[in-house]
Amino acid sequence: MIKLYGVKPSNYYSLAKAILLEKGLAFEEVPTPPSQNEGFLQKSPMGKMPAIEVDGVYISETLAIASWAERAQPEPPLLPPVPVDAAKVIELCCHLKLDVELVARRVLPAAFFGATASDEVLATTEADLDKGMKAVARLFQGSPYAAGDSFTIADLYTFYTFGLSSSVIKKIYNKDLLAGYPQISTLMEALALRPSINQVEADKATCPPGRVRE
Repeated sequence: MIKLYGVKPSNYYSLAKAILLEKGLAFEEVPTPPSQNEGFLQKSPMGKMPAIEVDGVYISETLAIASWAERAQPEPPLLPPVPVDAAKVIELCCHLKLDVELVARRVLPAAFFGATASDEVLATTEADLDKGMKAVARLFQGSPYAAGDSFTIADLYTFYTFGLSSSVIKKIYNKDLLAGYPQISTLMEALALRPSINQVEADKATCPPGRVRE
C-alpha cells in the first residue's frame, strides 16, 4: 500500500492527500513531522513534507507526487490530454507555488510563530506578492475551473496555495489577498465543497493544534 508521510496541518501534505483521494488510490497516513534526521532525509532529501512510499521507492515534492499519480492511475485525469493544455496547467501550478505561496511564506514565521519580520522583508514580500498575483491572474481561467473547463491539479494547487497564503497575509498586512480577484474567490468557495478537499479539511480539523513548520 502507498504510504503518505507528513502531518495534517501542512498545506503541502493536504495537497498530496487530496491528489491520492481524487485518484481513488488506497494509502496509509504515517504521521511524520519534517526532520533533518537521516531516516527522514532518505524519504525527502530536504526533510520537508510530504513524501510518499511506493513499493519501497520514496517520492517527495507535490508536483512529482502528482506526476506519479497521473501515470499510475490515469482515471480520473488531473491533467488535460492535449500536451500544450497539460503544460499550461503545470505552468499555473508553478506560478501559484513559486510566486504566491512561497512568497507569502517569507512572513509566515512572523504571522504564526512569534518571529519578527524586518521592514525590508515586509515591503519586498508585499511587492513581490502583488506581482505574483498579477502573474497568476494572467493564467487563471476560472470558468469554471482554474485552468478551464475541467478540474485539474491546478485547482488543488489553487485551494492549498490561497488557503495558507490568505491567512498569512491577513495576519501580517490586515488585507484580503484575493481582493480584486473575484474569479479566484468564487472558485475557492466551490472547491471547499469538493469531496476530496472536504475530507482532507475534515480530517485536519480533528488534528490537535500544534506548531509544526515545514
